[in-house]
Amino acid sequence: MAKYTRLRYDVTRIPPADRTVVLHVGHPDPALRAHFGAARQVATVDNGLGIATEYQGRPIHLLSHPKAPWTDIWPKLLRLDPHGPRTAASPATFMP
Repeated sequence: MAKYTRLRYDVTRIPPADRTVVLHVGHPDPALRAHFGAARQVATVDNGLGIATEYQGRPIHLLSHPKAPWTDIWPKLLRLDPHGPRTAASPATFMP
């Protein structure tokens, strides 16, 4: 079973090398996808209450098979806009 990591833009810590799966809430920016060999939608956020929130209805993507070590990828991810492309509502929030 692949290990996952929780990325919260903590600039002080690079994820452990054995963490190879990321769950991303929103539409992954092409610059983010470029660092992984596979990306697919696995779910959609639904709070089950019908309450409109920032995340309600957003896709959840599984990104796996990093193309480089985290030591190479992490600094590049920190330069991505944390709110994603302006044309799509997609904060770069990573969750387990």
